[in-house]
Amino acid sequence: MENKNIELYKGYFLRFKVFFEKAAMVSANKYEISFSKDFINFMEMFYESLFLNDSLFWQKAVDKFAKEHSKAKTEKFLSTLFYLFINNIIKFFYTKEFPWQVMQKCYESMNAVMEYLFSSSVKKEQNEQKATKPKEASLSSSELFEKLKQSIKKDEKIKLYNTYKGIPIEKECEVVDISNDAIYLKPHPIQEAAAIKQNMIFIKKNSSFPHDIQASFQVVPLRGENVFKISKFQISPKNLVNRKYIRITPTEALYAKIHMEPKDQVLKVKDLSLGGISLIKKSQILFSLPHEVDISLPIVGFPTLKFSAKLVKVTKSSEGFIYHFKINQTKHTENILSEYISKNQLKIIKELKENFSLIGKK
Repeated sequence: MENKNIELYKGYFLRFKVFFEKAAMVSANKYEISFSKDFINFMEMFYESLFLNDSLFWQKAVDKFAKEHSKAKTEKFLSTLFYLFINNIIKFFYTKEFPWQVMQKCYESMNAVMEYLFSSSVKKEQNEQKATKPKEASLSSSELFEKLKQSIKKDEKIKLYNTYKGIPIEKECEVVDISNDAIYLKPHPIQEAAAIKQNMIFIKKNSSFPHDIQASFQVVPLRGENVFKISKFQISPKNLVNRKYIRITPTEALYAKIHMEPKDQVLKVKDLSLGGISLIKKSQILFSLPHEVDISLPIVGFPTLKFSAKLVKVTKSSEGFIYHFKINQTKHTENILSEYISKNQLKIIKELKENFSLIGKK
């Protein structure tokens, strides 16, 4: 579609949103779907993604809706919704001239939804997730404890892992004692500070246990010194494989501007690396973003960075939604980010050492 027609299309569909909301209400009533506040927010995100922002967030909407209401009910609901919506549009245009490409793109968008739904995408994704779940994930805490004890008996080194504001802390530890239900470890001082801040500990996999293990711990006195009493073991939900790039949490608040229609969005930077950036939106509503965006990142002491990025995934947190982007790297961007990240690393390590000194005085 030509740029002129794209502008016309977006202009029309900003106005047609009210048609969509009315059609959604009628369709929801017909199929006994609760027209709640969450439903309204959900449909708003779906509409923006499908007709305005040219993103694939609508696929998440379809998957979630089908999971909650069944695939068959979702097909009927969307079919009715689209039928009512397109009829309202045709009535609107009956006495007006408009480019047929606008209606064509509208049809294509709705058809893409129905084709996606008719396919086995929703079911296939669920099956793939089940297939990739490791068998070892079903091991109990006591079974994992036995595997750790066997590893220690083989004189294998136990390596602990934590992160502090994105910086990985990975060091070997000393096994002090083993009881019937716990292992007592003496971690490296920096590891101790990071673990206490993170409130958990991770044990790196080795030949005896092929998966990383997450465990809770208590700091307890033993033979005149404080040690970690490790218990409640489980397969780690996190992938502890070393990242290609170090990802840091900025030591000072940093905000990025996403350039998009109808208006730019300013989001707080959650973390940053040479290869990627994560932005957080404090909202209970999933906001639709295009797959590719242009981002401006003003950093104090550096020239404002401008780069394009691809949306990789969106995750939910207690603060809101986190949007994870892969940065399309240039030499200029790499140089500035490298210097900025290095300075932040030094600040974070210094802060971690200061935390340890405070812990040591307690």
